[in-house]
Amino acid sequence: MPTDPWMSDLALPHAKTMRDTKNQVVPALSVVLHITGRATYLNAEKRKRPPLDWLSLYFSKAGNPFAHYSVDPWGRIACHADERQTPYAQGWAEYGGADGLARKLAKGKLKVWDWWKARWNHLAARRPGSPCCLSPLDLLAPEQATPNVRSVAIEFIQHGGQLKLTAMQYVNGHELLADICARHHIPLDQAHVYGHSDADPWGRGTAAGSWDPGAPGDSPTFSWEAMFAGAPDELAIETPRMPSWAK
Repeated sequence: MPTDPWMSDLALPHAKTMRDTKNQVVPALSVVLHITGRATYLNAEKRKRPPLDWLSLYFSKAGNPFAHYSVDPWGRIACHADERQTPYAQGWAEYGGADGLARKLAKGKLKVWDWWKARWNHLAARRPGSPCCLSPLDLLAPEQATPNVRSVAIEFIQHGGQLKLTAMQYVNGHELLADICARHHIPLDQAHVYGHSDADPWGRGTAAGSWDPGAPGDSPTFSWEAMFAGAPDELAIETPRMPSWAK
């Protein structure tokens, strides 16, 4: 069977019918990482269904957001949509798109949190000539209208309510990320690979911080260093034993 250039060989298709949505231009220009809410794992546990199955069911329902890939606590990878499909994962529809977001920022209806500015002002700006990142609008390449466009989305299923990734999620998540970046020619750095809270600090956090990958805080829960290296560090939790219902 020939390798699909827009679906990682590290993942198995995990939907009875791949979601029907509008196509996007490839190659992608960025990768956005997500961490599920605790309900994904807890609902799967309650119903004795593998978390990847439960998340796939959620993604398949019309109107729900979805990511291209998900990684469960044991490092297993599912593909929920071809990378040529636009993810409904980190867009700005509720703000009126990029233009609406720009207007809200200009009028002061939305304020960029200090933790967001602290995180991004020390990273290289994406737009030529820009001395710093002033808002999530500055994360986009010129060819991107929103974070959903020309991007690949990866969802990590948190184990229980710990908000942290397991050791195997860092190991296999890195392999998936490296594969995606290689096929799309995306630099493996934080200017091109970032978290949902970076793209939407309002919907994914508060003035005090966020729970998604990338957000700083007094008690960080995610390690970019570990994800980029594929080497779990002190922020990773031990990979739990897989219960029979999750197999």
